[in-house]
Amino acid sequence: MTEPPLCAIEIISPSQTLNELVDKAGKYFEHGVRSCWIVLLPLGNIYVFSSPDDYEMFRAADTLQDVALGISLPLAEVFE
Repeated sequence: MTEPPLCAIEIISPSQTLNELVDKAGKYFEHGVRSCWIVLLPLGNIYVFSSPDDYEMFRAADTLQDVALGISLPLAEVFE
């Protein structure tokens, strides 16, 4: 593969911490990823990072907006 993916999506597991995934997101950006989503299923939240230091949090009832990718995604169906 010569180009990085546009987006990386991480789903937190019981053995991971949010800090670990935030650090991992930073590494994705170092390698050219434009967006990184961190999904917290138990809370019904998704953090959308557009850079290592810039993110928005979306809840299960929200419509996720990823400006870096130019997409919108209603989350109600994702968290059903």
